[in-house]
Amino acid sequence: SAPIVLRLKRFFGEDFLHVALSYAVISEVMSLFIVYIMVRIHENPGNYTPIVTSILKDAVFIGGIMYINYIIGIQQKVYIIRFLRRLRSDEAVFGLFMVFSTSLAFISEEIGMHFSIGGFLAGLLMHSDLVGTKQYDRLTTIVSG
Repeated sequence: SAPIVLRLKRFFGEDFLHVALSYAVISEVMSLFIVYIMVRIHENPGNYTPIVTSILKDAVFIGGIMYINYIIGIQQKVYIIRFLRRLRSDEAVFGLFMVFSTSLAFISEEIGMHFSIGGFLAGLLMHSDLVGTKQYDRLTTIVSG
């Protein structure tokens, strides 16, 4: 899990920490998803239509978000970096990312997923490859304090 990976930080480099922490958080989210499915099966024994509908809806949402990330990463990467460079302060960059994260979290809540899963997906989408290293450093500086 994520706390164990953070304890291993002193033995390995930052690259390992970034990848291992991502996998740890993803595995924790998947385990929560499995618990969610088990609870839904227990609520409606024998009636699996709502469960299948819910899984398909969630899969379409997550797949759509990842597809949009892929398309934006290829076609609009330079535009995003230029736009973020025009923002004068670190707080403006932070505010823009907070609006994006909150919007994605609200959308996920509205389609039946949990608010925190949408926020988690937004965090996965905001990486240094998409927004540029300098802008990503501005964001992490304001978040870290």
